[in-house]
Amino acid sequence: MRVDNPHHDSFQVNDANVRLHLADAHVANGRLGEPIVVAANDSTEIDVLVEMVPGAAFSWIPLFMGGPDFKVPFEVAGTIYVDEASIGNLPFRQKGIVEKTPQGIQIYPGS
Repeated sequence: MRVDNPHHDSFQVNDANVRLHLADAHVANGRLGEPIVVAANDSTEIDVLVEMVPGAAFSWIPLFMGGPDFKVPFEVAGTIYVDEASIGNLPFRQKGIVEKTPQGIQIYPGS
């Protein structure tokens, strides 16, 4: 996940709470492994540790193992917890489509 800092001061990201939905099914949760500092006027890629929701694989594995083509809507949403009172906690949401074709799997971000 990328965190952009348009501010003139660096800030620390203490944690991130991430949820992944595929085709409206909640399939995974993620957390930040350790705090990260984002430099002023910069962007930083952060790794999020993701765990599958128990039983979630039964809802999406058939899509990936099924026919040659499919399109599935996805949503990644959550909150980034920043150690800076003037910034506060930062909610985020990204929707799009995961598409499987004979050429492979593509992710198309939307809104």
